[in-house]
Amino acid sequence: MINFYNKIIAKFESEEVLNSFEEDNISPPKQIGMYMRQDLDPNNLDLFEDNFLFIDWKVDHSIDYPIATISFRLPYKQLRDISNPVNRDFEVNFLKYVNKVREILNEFETDTTGKLEFIEEKFSRKKTVVDTYVLKFECSYIGIKKQEDELGTYEELYLSSTKFYNPIID
Repeated sequence: MINFYNKIIAKFESEEVLNSFEEDNISPPKQIGMYMRQDLDPNNLDLFEDNFLFIDWKVDHSIDYPIATISFRLPYKQLRDISNPVNRDFEVNFLKYVNKVREILNEFETDTTGKLEFIEEKFSRKKTVVDTYVLKFECSYIGIKKQEDELGTYEELYLSSTKFYNPIID
């Protein structure tokens, strides 16, 4: 997944993507990184003034063709500001940001993953210092190959053993 991770970061830091955010008057992610429960630490509250993009994944290797499930977490703190219960400008801008991130991810694939397939989006309001919007995708994953049995036709087969088994037949 290191290839996937590095290419996601490179994609969002590319001039093409940064220009597309700017053209739509949307602030791009200030930081992109692995999700390590940063939203649970009250000391991190001030970090979430800007747009962030955290990545979390799991890969199911128990099946013949592994599937990666990737969650992109977009934290925001402004919606918890109860001094103004409805902040439509912020809400609309945040949803534009969510749509822009999803648009970029819908086109993404690497040489170790298939194209991302969008499967779910939701607000995640757990006991965290900020709320988080989650975009979930699935894709095929070929980063780690399973050891496969060598099947085929053999011309000669050599066996050697130090033990001999002689069944007694009546």
